[in-house]
Amino acid sequence: MWRLVHDSVAIRDNLRIRIGGVDNSCSLCGFEAKTGVHLFTSCRYTLKVWDELSLVQILPSSQSDTFGQWWYQLCQSLNGTALVSLDLIGHGIWCIWKARNDKVFNNLIWSEFEVASETIQDRDEFRNDNETSRNIVRLPTNSSRLCNGCWQVPAPGYLK
Repeated sequence: MWRLVHDSVAIRDNLRIRIGGVDNSCSLCGFEAKTGVHLFTSCRYTLKVWDELSLVQILPSSQSDTFGQWWYQLCQSLNGTALVSLDLIGHGIWCIWKARNDKVFNNLIWSEFEVASETIQDRDEFRNDNETSRNIVRLPTNSSRLCNGCWQVPAPGYLK
C-alpha cells in the first residue's frame, strides 16, 4: 500500500516514464493508460470487482491524479466509521494486484467473481490467523524457565 500511495509500483505507466518504449494500456481492461489510479479505481475490470464486493457505492470517484489522493479521499469519506470496508478494500487491492500479475506474467485470467471471492477469503484468513495467534501467546508464569540468560526451547504452547 505504501508503494502505491507513493507511486512507486512497477506498473506500465511508471515503467514507460522510467525506461520508455512500454505500451501503457491496462492489462486488465485493455483501455486507458495504466496508472495506479486507473488500475485500482476506474478500470472496468476493477469496478466489477468492487461491485461484486458491494463497495462501489462507498468508493470516491477516480478524479484523483494519484492513488495517494484517492486513498486519502476514501479515508476521509469513511471518517473512521467503516473500518470493515477499509479492511476489505485493502484486501481487494491486493487481490486485484495478484490477478493483474497472473495475467501479465502467466497469461492466467481471473474472473471478477474469482477476485472478489479471493478477497473475502484472504480477509477472513487474515482475521482468523490474527485471532488465533492472539489466543496462543502466553507468558511463562514461573522463573524455572530462566537459565541464567541462556536460550531454551519454549515449552509446548509458549512462544518466545
